[in-house]
Amino acid sequence: MYLQRNTRRILEELKIKPSRRRGQHFVVSEELVETMIAAAELSQDDVVLEIGAGLGTLTERLAEKAGKVLAVEVDRRMAQYLEEKFKGSNVEVIHADILKIPLPPADKVVSNLPFSISTPITIKLLKEGTFRRAVLTFQKEVALRIAALPGSRDYGRLSVLVQLLTEPKLLRVFPSHAFYPQPEVDVAVVCLDRRERPLVNDVEVLEKTARRLFSQRNRVLRKALKTALQLDERSLTKVLQRIPREFAMKRVYELSPLEIAEIASVLRTVGVLS
Repeated sequence: MYLQRNTRRILEELKIKPSRRRGQHFVVSEELVETMIAAAELSQDDVVLEIGAGLGTLTERLAEKAGKVLAVEVDRRMAQYLEEKFKGSNVEVIHADILKIPLPPADKVVSNLPFSISTPITIKLLKEGTFRRAVLTFQKEVALRIAALPGSRDYGRLSVLVQLLTEPKLLRVFPSHAFYPQPEVDVAVVCLDRRERPLVNDVEVLEKTARRLFSQRNRVLRKALKTALQLDERSLTKVLQRIPREFAMKRVYELSPLEIAEIASVLRTVGVLS
């Protein structure tokens, strides 16, 4: 209860009304904070990136455990509050929209992500990040998409990207009252350990392939390729000759992450995507 009262008090003092458009939900559960800190396994050698630092509840614990914390916050008033709060400490406050700046290099990423942009942030982390481990909060439905298997309703672009580049673990689900204001759904803490040997080389082409194919998720691959990539018959034949025959008659949502990676590689090789 202390965290919730303190959060509300600070917001009132700063005259800040949490923005649902920005997906602002502040952590008010000590248990959730400690779950994230324990999962991150921080040391004084670690540089940690926190996206959406808010009022610094998580930042404070990160600063105790890590060598340096890069706290990114888009809200000007919150960024100013954080700069004052952590003046002279190992916390560097970055006032910016994380989606509009180069991703700062970091060993670990520990963040209560803004719910409204958690998917684009995650994709940016996967494409640009240098992290070894990320411990992140997601709306439960997004966490289920991350862990979803081929053939399931939740399986999609995010599942493919995350599973090819990291080893995801859903650590724990917290009720909505662990946040203020309360979101409409429960929230999951997810750990992403980057694979030492990623199962794909060109992440950019993989992301484009997955995005376009899953826009036609219920179609068989042959038709999905033709429609999503606007291929003529000659180009389509060129692609199909280079992928296993059984892929062509699978529906997009039935293709495994590795199969989609193989398709992406072919599309790159024949010059359809770059």
